[in-house]
Amino acid sequence: MLVLAVGVSVQVTGVKNIGCRNSEKQRILHDCARLLRHDDLPIIVGRDSLCCCAVRAVPHKNMTCIAGLLTDAEKKLHSADKIQRLEPLC
Repeated sequence: MLVLAVGVSVQVTGVKNIGCRNSEKQRILHDCARLLRHDDLPIIVGRDSLCCCAVRAVPHKNMTCIAGLLTDAEKKLHSADKIQRLEPLC
């Protein structure tokens, strides 16, 4: 029983470690641009929007990985926090 629990734990934890690609980041920044500004406005996005389609194209909707790919110049234009908040919304 212990072996089974360890195996499940490894698999669940590994989901967030799946990589993402720069091309996926570029699509997120393009399709979600108006939602990712540094402002206090809430993120309101439709599940069928281009933005959510781009989010779902990333393996496991791993927006932490996408936020980690941001360059310093991109961080000035786009909120990494808002990128991460897209994951549960889409």
